[in-house]
Formats: sequence, C-alpha cells, structure tokens
Amino acid sequence: MARALLAFGLLADGACLALLIGIAGFVFEGPEGARSHPATVALWVSGVVLTVAAVIAALVLWRRGPAGRGVLVAWIPPLLGVAFALGLGEMILPP
Repeated sequence: MARALLAFGLLADGACLALLIGIAGFVFEGPEGARSHPATVALWVSGVVLTVAAVIAALVLWRRGPAGRGVLVAWIPPLLGVAFALGLGEMILPP
C-alpha cells in the first residue's frame, strides 16, 4: 500500500514540476527573461526547488527510514499546489 502511495506521489510531483515549467512563460513574462515582480519569480523558483527536493527526500526516506515518511514527503508539493489553487495561499503567504 505504501509503495503505491509513494508511486502516485512521485507521479503527482512530476505533474507539478511539468505544470511549473509550463507556466514559466507567464511568470517570466515571455522568453526574453525575468521581467516579472521579484517575489513572483522567487515563489516560482522555490516551487521548483521544493518539488525536486521532495522527490529526492522521499526516495531517500523510502530506502533508509520508515516508508510512511517518504510517502508523506512525496505528497507535500501536490498538496501545497492544491492549497494555493483553492486560494489558501493567502493565509500562508501575506499579500
């Protein structure tokens, strides 16, 4: 059961990363460079870093620690993405 949850979590992480890369043109206002607000660019970069780090940490925890921790870490980026999509990001990050 934990292995299936980890696999789906890693797939969801990959989908989050693909979505972040897909919206990069809107964040950076075109292919020329980062002309957007610095806070927006920093949030995008931190999302990419968090997603990649979560995948690495989940796999390390799966191999070396309790399996449940790896599953939990793998699901952090998708759950944060859903929270931001539902507008809960305003409670996490001030405007």
